[in-house]
Amino acid sequence: MKVVYKLVLVLFLVCFSEGVFGSYINISLYPSNVITKKGEVIGIVSETSLKLLEVSLETNLVFKSYNIWTNTFYSLVPIPHTVLSNFNLVLHFSDGENFYTNVVIPIEVVIDPLLYAKRKPKVIKDVIVSNTFDVKTNKFSFYSDSVSNFVYSRYLTVFSSPFPDSVDIISEIKDGYGVNRSRGGIIFGRIHLGVDIPRCWGTKIYPTFDGVVIKTGRDRKAGKFVVIYHGYGVSSVYMHLSKILTKNWEYITTNDVLGLVGSTGRSTGSHLHLSVSIDGVYVDPVSFLKNDYSPYSIISNGIRYNFELQ
Repeated sequence: MKVVYKLVLVLFLVCFSEGVFGSYINISLYPSNVITKKGEVIGIVSETSLKLLEVSLETNLVFKSYNIWTNTFYSLVPIPHTVLSNFNLVLHFSDGENFYTNVVIPIEVVIDPLLYAKRKPKVIKDVIVSNTFDVKTNKFSFYSDSVSNFVYSRYLTVFSSPFPDSVDIISEIKDGYGVNRSRGGIIFGRIHLGVDIPRCWGTKIYPTFDGVVIKTGRDRKAGKFVVIYHGYGVSSVYMHLSKILTKNWEYITTNDVLGLVGSTGRSTGSHLHLSVSIDGVYVDPVSFLKNDYSPYSIISNGIRYNFELQ
């Protein structure tokens, strides 16, 4: 486990409250504080005598924190495909009364936008790279307290294994996450916010993780689709199905067939389009599913930040 000492952190004391001295904040961040691909996810476990209220990218996108054990908080932070330069990850803590403090962790971003250009230009001109945080784009989202509480109560340790049939998925993907087009050195066009996996018509499709089916239907572009909510803000979307074999509000496991591969909607051949979103922000399914984002893994394998209020 890597340990980053408290001097690395930037701590802002917004208010003062008696009794906070001696309080501690131990943060585990996984898999890294360096972003090398579009749509990566940062897992955070905060062991603290305070309360982690929320996590934000700069002061823009705000994500929830879940109190999973005594003095332990769990967060999954999606990095939008529009974030292409360095930014600050901000953790907001409180003692529940009138003391507030922010821990700011610098995140380095090392991404070449042209690597995601489906049609690369012959001459590369200067590309202006700037971060855009207003990207909550998941139109299939359905987040309610009843759904979240239902899923949360069924299990605690989640996101610890890849979905079925994913052993060679990286080499089989036809169109990956974040792919766009470029013309004359300028990046433009629609971003692919998922992965396309070629499969024969009628191939069985299994969920990425256990969860609750929150929406099924047919869309002009997505064709027949299924949306599953897995808890902790995470949902997965399965598009272009030939047949749907589940129904709304059904609890489904990774051993259950949710549908069959097809080519419905805007599709040129039989395949599965898979998207994963966290709090409505689409992330790279491969990057998310190949890592172990369970709290135990984050604590054991993450970068460690330790701080004590004195």
